[in-house]
Amino acid sequence: MLSDQQVDPIKGGFDVTIRIASLADSSMVARQLAPAPRVLVASPGYLKRAGTPEHPKELAGHAFLNYGYLQSGVSLQLSNGRETQSVHVTGPLHANNGDLLAQAAEAGMGIALLPTFIVEQALARGTLVALMCDWQAPPISINAVYPTARRVPMKTRAFLDFLKNELAPSAA
Repeated sequence: MLSDQQVDPIKGGFDVTIRIASLADSSMVARQLAPAPRVLVASPGYLKRAGTPEHPKELAGHAFLNYGYLQSGVSLQLSNGRETQSVHVTGPLHANNGDLLAQAAEAGMGIALLPTFIVEQALARGTLVALMCDWQAPPISINAVYPTARRVPMKTRAFLDFLKNELAPSAA
């Protein structure tokens, strides 16, 4: 089952759920499978029309494509290792799907903060441009979440080991 909602594995009858987020404490076991670095992106057309932000504070004047449901916008935190900036961003689209936000960014609707695995092909094609690469959002990761049990079933353990191996960053 594919859904961007946070599903309770027990209530949903699932052995494992995969979440891409920073996780809150819960009664579930979470196993980090891989980091999910994010990047700010926009289309060349949007940047030509609206200008290219050079500092996080400038994002407040741009159309931001937000992951989530907050119509009033969000407070985005970015750090360059020396300082952290918090900026309130708003925009024309709020969605719970990263692929949709990437398509909207490619269509020139605004700037989005998305995991690199969603936008890497668009960046390679040049339909999206990475912005302010020195500034990073708080890290998130790809996690397997499953109910606490004394013994994890062998099929679940094998699946988790497979995912960890497949999602491991390649040594370049």
